[in-house]
Amino acid sequence: MKSRKWCLFDLHDTLVSNNIYMALYQPVITRLISEKGIGFSRLNSEIERLKGLSGKSRADTYDLCESFNALDIYYQELARQLERVKTRSDVAKLFDALNEMGKKIGIVSNSHVKTVRMVLEHHNLIDKVEFIFCREHGGSKDSLSFWNKLMKKHSLDPDDLLLIDNDEAAIENAQVLGIKTLKVAGPVGFSLIKYIT
Repeated sequence: MKSRKWCLFDLHDTLVSNNIYMALYQPVITRLISEKGIGFSRLNSEIERLKGLSGKSRADTYDLCESFNALDIYYQELARQLERVKTRSDVAKLFDALNEMGKKIGIVSNSHVKTVRMVLEHHNLIDKVEFIFCREHGGSKDSLSFWNKLMKKHSLDPDDLLLIDNDEAAIENAQVLGIKTLKVAGPVGFSLIKYIT
C-alpha cells in the first residue's frame, strides 16, 4: 500500500467528542432569550427553519446564533464548555508520532475556523497541524466541491492524502476523487497509528 504524505482528520466525533455541542445547546437558547430578548415563537421558527435546511433533528448552535447576530454568545458558551472537557493527550501523542513518520496533518471540518481553532487550542493540538479547512473555505465536506477546493488551495494530490473521518458522505465524496479513506466510529486515539502507513 502506498504511503500517504498527508493525514486529513475530521474534528468532531473523529478526534474529539461531539457531546460538547449537546451541552452547548441549552445555555445558548437560554441566553438568546434572556440577553437578546428573542421570543419563543421567533426562536422556534428559526430553529425549525435551520433544521429544515440541514435535515438534522437539531439546529446548529452556531447557525442559530449567527441568525440572531449573537456569535459572541456562541463563542462564550463554547469556551465555557471547553473548560469542562479533559484534554486529549492521546491525540497529541498520535499527532507527534505521525509527524515523526514524516506525515503532515490537516483538519477538515464542517465547523467554522474559529470553532475548530478553539477546540484544537484546548486540546494542545493547534501547533501540530499544517492547516485547517472548514466550511468557510469549501462548503460542506459532503460535497465534491469541498475536496476540490481543498486540493486546489493547498496544492494537494489525492494520491498523497488519507482522510480519517466518521461521516459516510464525506468519505464517499473523497473516494470519488481518489482520496484514500479510513472510516472511524468515534473519537480516535494513539491506537489509530497502526492503521496509518
